[in-house]
Amino acid sequence: MITSELLEAYLACPLKCYLQSKGEKCAENSFAAWSKAQQESYRLEGMKRLGESPSSGPACESLDASQPLNGRWQVALDQKFDVKDLSAKIHGIHRVPRTAKADDLIPVRFVHTNRLSHAHRLAAAFDAIVLSTAVNRRSNLTPYRRPILTP
Repeated sequence: MITSELLEAYLACPLKCYLQSKGEKCAENSFAAWSKAQQESYRLEGMKRLGESPSSGPACESLDASQPLNGRWQVALDQKFDVKDLSAKIHGIHRVPRTAKADDLIPVRFVHTNRLSHAHRLAAAFDAIVLSTAVNRRSNLTPYRRPILTP
């Protein structure tokens, strides 16, 4: 099964991905541990701010993959989807009403660096592919360039 964590590990180092897929532990240096802690802290703070934002509307705790468009939610935080051989832990999903029959679902990924790398963009595309497969809708993979949160 391909997961978000394995994809991120592969983009950083293919050997690290292979070892993680086999269940072996990799020795982490102090910088890698600090960077991981920074990313997790930023992700939690971003989810908290997005959930409390008055413009985002009501938040949803857990989505049912079979019926993701039911209800009046605008933001769903910390969602996990497992489809076929893919598994993604999506930081947030923003629901944008488009027409009476369909809404746009935009996956949100929080990245603590000032600049998005190629690996960050690929991880966001992976989230979009898993989300579109889970809800059985075609995904528009156009990058969302407007920042949702300001530092």
